[in-house]
Amino acid sequence: MDGEETTEHVEQVFEFNDLPEPGHEEYSSDDEEQQSTSNFSDVEACGVIDDSSFALQAHEQDCFSVAVIAERWLASGGEDDVAYLWDNQVSDSVPVLKIDHDDSVIHVAFNNGQTLLSTGDMSGKIIITQLLDLKTRAKINDCNDLEWMCWHTTSDILFAGDKDGIVWMWLIGPRGVAQSKVYNGNGSSCTVGGLLPDGKRLLAGYADGAVRLWFLKDGNSAMVNVNSAISAVHHHVSQPIGVVGAENGSAYLLNTSHADKLTITMELIVLSKVEDSQKLNETAVETCVECVQFAPFNSWLAVGRNDGTLCIYETASGTLRSNYAAPSSQAIMRAVWSMEENIPILCVGSVDGFVRIFDARDGSLCKMTYYQMYRNTTLGEALQKTLDDLVHEQMIPPQLAVKVLAIYDKAINKALAQKAKNKMYFKAEKLRAYRHCDNVWTFLMERVDFRDSIRVARVKFVACDGSAKLTSS
Repeated sequence: MDGEETTEHVEQVFEFNDLPEPGHEEYSSDDEEQQSTSNFSDVEACGVIDDSSFALQAHEQDCFSVAVIAERWLASGGEDDVAYLWDNQVSDSVPVLKIDHDDSVIHVAFNNGQTLLSTGDMSGKIIITQLLDLKTRAKINDCNDLEWMCWHTTSDILFAGDKDGIVWMWLIGPRGVAQSKVYNGNGSSCTVGGLLPDGKRLLAGYADGAVRLWFLKDGNSAMVNVNSAISAVHHHVSQPIGVVGAENGSAYLLNTSHADKLTITMELIVLSKVEDSQKLNETAVETCVECVQFAPFNSWLAVGRNDGTLCIYETASGTLRSNYAAPSSQAIMRAVWSMEENIPILCVGSVDGFVRIFDARDGSLCKMTYYQMYRNTTLGEALQKTLDDLVHEQMIPPQLAVKVLAIYDKAINKALAQKAKNKMYFKAEKLRAYRHCDNVWTFLMERVDFRDSIRVARVKFVACDGSAKLTSS
């Protein structure tokens, strides 16, 4: 195919310094004092807090995907073959819709117009739901084992990649799928994909190491190969720079400025890359790149790996600005850039359950937050002590101890969420009787409909006014 290249023919096609200058000059890489390659300890940097507003509990098994839009809608997909949709204007704790699937729901996404929700499961089934009336717009069963899914930035066009190496494109009309198109690879699984800012090209990565830049209108593509399965992809919002992460731990910068070819401009290797080929194969999974994310305001790149390391690079030179290693050595799965009071912030989520927030200027850890833990309980402390002893005696690795504690926290959170609800929504046709005595209210209602579609002929509610003072006997 035209434009095919391998890493043996890496060219310095353009200078990053010739690209448009970032909007925030005070964060230029010229200031060496802001650069750092030291590891920051979680304990030394800051304390751990839980400052979440609230928690949503609906899935019976692990939650795999979450999407939020317009500060109103939230969707989630889980291992229990179900996707849930929450509407913050209706309830902050009870989902307004349950979408049943045939397999684990691994991707959920809202369209740019904030009118449609797509949910996709591992088998390849995709369901399009209308947010206006919560009705199904379309059901798509074209994919064979879904790998990824994303919406077009301006149109109601959905893209997806599957195990057969096909990139699918569907135009969603008022009555369902109005048009579809396929972009065939060479049979190797299309593991990741992302639309370029121009909306006319799509960058896709494959399990055989191929990276293709698809031209959506004519179906042509340019390709390079990095000789390692592609695991992550991203493109800069304003500069002609793309990046793919691979299972070998490297991130590859790509020049996407040419109309007819794709070129690798730089390889950012993992710090502890092993030269011996046998050892490299053994550590491939540990150093696999899980996420790559360009900063939208300048030429910085965040790379999170499966071994718990987070690196921030200068894309112009490949210089490592900062390097962080999570004590748990568990994968960094997501990275999000933002500006807070003119300070560049990088927020990352990890498999160990922590959300870590960094000052990207020097890579220092500013804050950690986490899903509510119960390790300070009597049972939790006993479990912690036992695990510490096992780790000290080298009977189990530290990673296993962290995983056990995470499962413990999750199990208690789930049990408590199922035991009591903060709010209950119902509708009754008739209030038969009520009574107030000794600070206790009693209501007797008939034909009561609950949010989960259960109807009860007669219900008795008993409530106590907790704000009032109890009289002593």
